[in-house]
Amino acid sequence: MLTIKFPLTCITGGSKLAYAYGLQEKLQLEHNVEGARYNADMAKFAKREITDADRTIAEARWDSYKTNLFGPASDLIVQEVLKWRAYAKAFHYWNPDLSKDIINVVEP
Repeated sequence: MLTIKFPLTCITGGSKLAYAYGLQEKLQLEHNVEGARYNADMAKFAKREITDADRTIAEARWDSYKTNLFGPASDLIVQEVLKWRAYAKAFHYWNPDLSKDIINVVEP
C-alpha cells in the first residue's frame, strides 16, 4: 500500500496540502521524462533503428510505469490534495469577509 511520508516539520493541514502539490508537480515531471523516453524509442522504431523486441520492451516498460507507479502514486496524491483542501474549506477559525478582506492598495 502506498502512503505519503510527510517530513516531520510538515504538521499543519496547509503544509501537508502544499507538500502534496509539490509531490504532484514532481510526479508530473517524472512522467514527462518517462514519456519522452518512450516517444524516443518509438521514433527509433519508426526509423528501423531498434528491433521489434526492443519496441516490445519499451512498450512494456512504459505500460508498467503507468500502471505500477504513476497511476497509483497520482491517485494517492490526488486523494491527499482533496482531503487537505476539504479540511481547509471546513476550517472556520477566521471567518473571512469578502467586503472587508479584499482591499485595493494604491502603490506610491
